[in-house]
Amino acid sequence: GNGGAEGGEGGNTGTGEGTETGPGNGGNGGSTGGNGGNGGAEGGEGQNGANGGNGGNTGTGEGTETGPGIGGAIEGNGGTEGGEGQNGNGTEQGETNESGESTTEEGGENAGNEFTNGQQGTSSGENGEEGVGNPDYHGPITEEISEEDATEYVNEVQNTITQAGYQQKVVASTELGQVSDQDRSLEFEVEYPHSFDVEPRCQVTLGGFLLLPGSKLGLVVEFVETTKSKFTYKVTVPAGAAIQVVKINYLATERQTMTFGKLKLRDDEVGPLNAAAEGERKTTKEVSLGISLKNPRSFAGITGFNVDGTTNVMDIGIHVEKAVEDGAIVQFSARGPTRVNSLEAVVIAYEETGFQNV
Repeated sequence: GNGGAEGGEGGNTGTGEGTETGPGNGGNGGSTGGNGGNGGAEGGEGQNGANGGNGGNTGTGEGTETGPGIGGAIEGNGGTEGGEGQNGNGTEQGETNESGESTTEEGGENAGNEFTNGQQGTSSGENGEEGVGNPDYHGPITEEISEEDATEYVNEVQNTITQAGYQQKVVASTELGQVSDQDRSLEFEVEYPHSFDVEPRCQVTLGGFLLLPGSKLGLVVEFVETTKSKFTYKVTVPAGAAIQVVKINYLATERQTMTFGKLKLRDDEVGPLNAAAEGERKTTKEVSLGISLKNPRSFAGITGFNVDGTTNVMDIGIHVEKAVEDGAIVQFSARGPTRVNSLEAVVIAYEETGFQNV
């Protein structure tokens, strides 16, 4: 939720006028800041609310003495903590202070970076020169970042938007919640917290689910299309399976130094993951990203699975084993009695610019 800002400054000292003595009354202090609205679930601390009102005018007493002003600065109330919302948002803004320096608050899993030069300050603060701070690299730099690269990276972070969030849907009363001998699909829409300036690239992964027990356990989420203001994704449940709740995570960006890749294990590619055995079984697969990245970084998320549901255990996993210039090597795994028929994933790859947290 948004927190309230500090109250306005108090009124000036009253001045007496007239023939009778008596202290003059100063103006009243500003009102408290407004309360913040409700934020999405798992959001960071909210941005400050609007400033409190200005202090009252100078009081005038009917006397010869000068009276003290009543009032002074009243500190604004903090906003209430945001309640849980259906759509999450990982794009919180930082607080701008009076001296013109700006910081970004912690949002989601990534802590904000401190800016070296703030944007225009509030109240009586002076204007600071706009800046994006020093790069914060997430790993070793194996390819030199030229002056031209650095200029391009700074321009990108100042002029593009990246947004992330989630949506959770209860689907027990839909066709997805009933066991069937046919595959079933439904599409859903998500509005971005802020509209993009250009049409972004977007991908979704599984964030959580609740399945009905059955001979098969399965679920696939898939990005369909996007506009500047919203995107559509599809949920598919295979024959023999049913779901009650599904949650998706999404990432949408205008950046040209970020890209997505999709891959799927099925049939013979599943290999050892389809054979129940003690311990962990692994297999790898390479995905091509279509563009070449300097100092590549990447991570992956599961988008779908189909496993044998005859046991009470389902243990599957995925991680990026190695990021390369134009792709990634991804490792899939399963444990114990889990027998995998298919696994699907999305790889999110980006070029190390040093500004991923901004």
